[in-house]
Amino acid sequence: MTSKLDTRNEFAARHIGPRERDRQAMLGLLGYASLDALSDAVVPDSIKGSSVLPMTDGVGEAEALAELRAIALLNKPARSFIGQGYYGCHTPAPSVIGSTLLPLMLSGTTASLSASSEA
Repeated sequence: MTSKLDTRNEFAARHIGPRERDRQAMLGLLGYASLDALSDAVVPDSIKGSSVLPMTDGVGEAEALAELRAIALLNKPARSFIGQGYYGCHTPAPSVIGSTLLPLMLSGTTASLSASSEA
């Protein structure tokens, strides 16, 4: 029994690319007879074929997901400081800021912290 909600066979149709009639319509609109002619027109000669990767047979969706899962298991979770202003440096404790630096800043004094703590 199949239903309209069954999506088991839709992955390939969504991710393989345009169908032949769609490809021909696109090429016709752009004024090219083939994908090779389009590529020849838009890819500069200086980079053609400079990074050709070896072709393999590829893997199925389940095998690809298993490989990605294995890679993801190698990740080491760490604490995230995104958006918290973390810069990997030491900042004085709030009591130092409040008792020493803040009065200096408010009074306009330009004395350094070491000079004020020696007095």
